[in-house]
Amino acid sequence: MEDSDRLSALKNELIERLGQQRYELWLGSHTSVDFTDGKLTVGCPSKFECQWLRSRLQSTLLASCQKLWHADVSVHFAICKKKRAKSDKKESSDTKQTVIPEIEADTPAQLPSPTLRATSNRSQRTRPGLKSTFANFVVGKSNELATHTAKSVVEQPGNYGPLLLFGPAGVGKTHLCYAMIQHLRTSSKRMNIVRITAEQFTGEFLAALDRRSLPGFRQKYRSIDFLLIEDIQFLVGKRATLDELMHTIDTLNERGRQVVMTCDQSPGDLQSKSCELVSRIAGGLSIPIQSPDFETRHGIVRQLSVRLKVSLDEAITKLIATQVVGSARQLAGAINRLVATSMATQSAITVEMARATLAEFVQQN
Repeated sequence: MEDSDRLSALKNELIERLGQQRYELWLGSHTSVDFTDGKLTVGCPSKFECQWLRSRLQSTLLASCQKLWHADVSVHFAICKKKRAKSDKKESSDTKQTVIPEIEADTPAQLPSPTLRATSNRSQRTRPGLKSTFANFVVGKSNELATHTAKSVVEQPGNYGPLLLFGPAGVGKTHLCYAMIQHLRTSSKRMNIVRITAEQFTGEFLAALDRRSLPGFRQKYRSIDFLLIEDIQFLVGKRATLDELMHTIDTLNERGRQVVMTCDQSPGDLQSKSCELVSRIAGGLSIPIQSPDFETRHGIVRQLSVRLKVSLDEAITKLIATQVVGSARQLAGAINRLVATSMATQSAITVEMARATLAEFVQQN
């Protein structure tokens, strides 16, 4: 069989397994697939996408090649830059692909949410979750237990059963989830990690139902090592999806794998809506995260001012922490309002200006 025929057969098999939409999203015109001397190479535009596609596709590619050719095939992921080919007279719009040596096989993969691939390159570069670590998470009385527990879970995945972090929006649940991912990426543990929202999980599940590809969906989520699923309150009332998630949790628990969930409701609030889900949560740890107290807010303002490159006097940072009694997002919004006001009035950020601006900001929010 010619290599071109092999690639054509492989494409059809992948479309069957992944579905046409996901195939085009993951392996469309931005990537290349080459088969030479028994080696299958997937070329990607960036190191980030190499890591992401390896984590999502490697097992599927191996299984597809084994099914088609009844032989083990070496699968590689490489950065593939496109360069314009110049003629003697003028530049041509034709492109050539230059393959850069493959990134190290033992590089832990950064696993974004499944919808990240569809976003623009700009949003990938600025996505805040990629900068969220334990080191830049401000710890206070409101989140001390949650932080300690999250660190313990990544040190001993699967040892504590499912972990639920619950609390109102903006208190750091997502930050801690990304911090766990970043910690695992830099540790010696080589793990298959997936972070997804409950809404995205629902969308994938319904798509699998529609395509009659539930076995592939279940294999994907029940064979991973570390699953983080956010905003599980979204699943309330979605019986079929909720059942699927509970079976997934049960399977991962039996295999000694780790599940981390976040929710804006407590287990007590969820009890009347889904006692089955609460029973799974009860087998692990449920840790609350409260709204930050003054000391925590003060620390957040200091860190945000450094991150946003805004010079604020100590009196102003304390004023913000005092006036804005809310989440980190609201604190960031307050700092942005001060900066915008300063630029509009072409004046420095003083205590007087900050007091007046924050009074308006607090009233509006």
